Amino acid sequence: MHRVLAAVFVAAYTGGCGHAVDDTRALIHSLAFPGLRHVDENDLRQKLTTGKYFDPFAFQLDLRRIELYYHAHGYFDARVVSTDIVPGKARNTVDVKVNLDEGPATKLAAISLDGLDTLADEARDIRGHFALKKGQVFDHAFYLAQKDLIEERLKALGYAFADVQGEVVVDRDRHLATIALKVTAGPRAVLGQVQVSGLEQIDARKLERHAGLVPGTRFSLDALTDARSKLSNLHLFSLVKLDYHANPEHPEVADLVLTVKESTFRAWRLGAGVSFDFQRMEVRGRLVHTRRYFLHGLRTLQLRLEPAYVTVPNFWQPVRQGPAATAEAELTQLDVIFPRDELKVTVGYDLGLEYAFQYHGPRAQIGYSRTFFRDRLQVGLSYNFQEFFFFNTDPALLRDPVQAGQAYGYVDPYRLGWWYQEIALDLRDRALDARRGGYFAIRAEEGGVYAGGAFTYEKLLSEVRGYLALGSRVVVAGRTEFGQIFVQGQYGSPITRRFYLGGPDTHRGFNYNRLSLQIPSGLPGSPALPVGGDEMFLTQVELRVKVVRVFGAWLEAAGFLDAGDVAAPTGLRGDRLDLSRLHYASGGGLRYKTLIGTIRADVGVRLNRLTPTEPDGTPNPDPGSRVAFHLSIGEPF
Repeated sequence: MHRVLAAVFVAAYTGGCGHAVDDTRALIHSLAFPGLRHVDENDLRQKLTTGKYFDPFAFQLDLRRIELYYHAHGYFDARVVSTDIVPGKARNTVDVKVNLDEGPATKLAAISLDGLDTLADEARDIRGHFALKKGQVFDHAFYLAQKDLIEERLKALGYAFADVQGEVVVDRDRHLATIALKVTAGPRAVLGQVQVSGLEQIDARKLERHAGLVPGTRFSLDALTDARSKLSNLHLFSLVKLDYHANPEHPEVADLVLTVKESTFRAWRLGAGVSFDFQRMEVRGRLVHTRRYFLHGLRTLQLRLEPAYVTVPNFWQPVRQGPAATAEAELTQLDVIFPRDELKVTVGYDLGLEYAFQYHGPRAQIGYSRTFFRDRLQVGLSYNFQEFFFFNTDPALLRDPVQAGQAYGYVDPYRLGWWYQEIALDLRDRALDARRGGYFAIRAEEGGVYAGGAFTYEKLLSEVRGYLALGSRVVVAGRTEFGQIFVQGQYGSPITRRFYLGGPDTHRGFNYNRLSLQIPSGLPGSPALPVGGDEMFLTQVELRVKVVRVFGAWLEAAGFLDAGDVAAPTGLRGDRLDLSRLHYASGGGLRYKTLIGTIRADVGVRLNRLTPTEPDGTPNPDPGSRVAFHLSIGEPF
């Protein structure tokens, strides 16, 4: 069963400084710009040094900065007419007014863009994105940005040494400007030899292969950016710099200069966290030792120990409680066959506590994955094995072993072996805190005697995510998932591989794993036991708004609507989804974006299906539990 620990692992660093403040200085109560109409006032304010206190000398410099700001934005006759500095209503404050005369705007009379004739279709693409137009107000910063954009687009097309020269002539009497741009594309370039500097222990050939820097391939700025990113993600270097220059004998060849600085290959990390919801609470520690460039190759060995203490439903009224732990060793080997592939071998031992039982046992995984199209497409395959030994099992699962195995997928000892496949297409602008784009994935697993397990089944899960930015601070995000398990053999689907919803990363109207078929517990005072299901549907939409910066990091507010359901295990009442009777929940929360991730608190309120049963007799999970609270780290999707 896939679990996400909703814990916040925090590394705190503190520091500070202090200085005396001259309380005799006048505070600026307000700063206004009468006459300002055609420039961005917020941007103008950011260019000024005048701040909380009024400083006459800095203010005089700012008056000149205001006029220069207007000149750069095409208002060459703009001037500060006068200033008004009067006492404010509060003691020791002033109100400041800067009276402006913007004057007429200087507009573009003519724009020429020469030198693209030899580029055919590529020239049309560049001209199509060229945004300088006759009649626009001349803006020097926008002109430079358009000039640089042409160079960047040419280099992205393979013209490594493209150059764009520009000339601007301003007729201040007529308030007109003309722009002449001359493009020299040069030859379409290919990658040359790579010169690597800064290495002490690492083999340069391994880096070149991993980065995909193959001499003779077409030059591309995107490829160089991708190479820098791949090398940085190795976490072997504190500095990665990749430059290029023309080969003196072959002007179409771009020789590369890779400069790196090796960092420490060994690291220890220590952390702690808390997972909290109304039905399950957990305190967990974490100790991680990482050895990179292990055995002198692009491989990483990571040793992880996570001790924990878990209570159900809470610390002050526990029905079930006890220690939990994860001990794990993971070896990752990069570039096994191809430059963008990965082999991962994991062995571990788990001690855990769930609603219906506690368990311990070993597990192992060997997996291979490869990415394509600059890591946009990922394909993976793995073999997995687990063996659990249960203890402190709820009497409800022990009354009838045959029923427990067939209906609830519970047998003791519990042995699982399965093959897993995944294909994912990631079109997001970034993997964490995405603002635009989409993500599409299909995952499958097959378990059975042939894989070394006691359960025979097939499982499919599909997922679609979408992100749309509405301005710089607002994002609309959505996700939809559908899953199905097919069962064969004497047992039902294994209880730890079934579908469950509920928690901070799925349906937020329910607490951790509470949205599924539930059976009464055999322990007095214990909540009903979720036993999962063989069919699942979830859809979510969320509005995320960045509100204000607090200590340099964004505080974000979010509102969401979640809808979903988990059908009962195959053969039991309600083993088919009814999309017309989904569980709905709405809510909101706060997120604080930090270097360690997004710390998140959400409250979900269920909107329907709060009675013990539906009119047709279908039972509802956690009837009457209308509100769920979640504290976690990371975005829900």
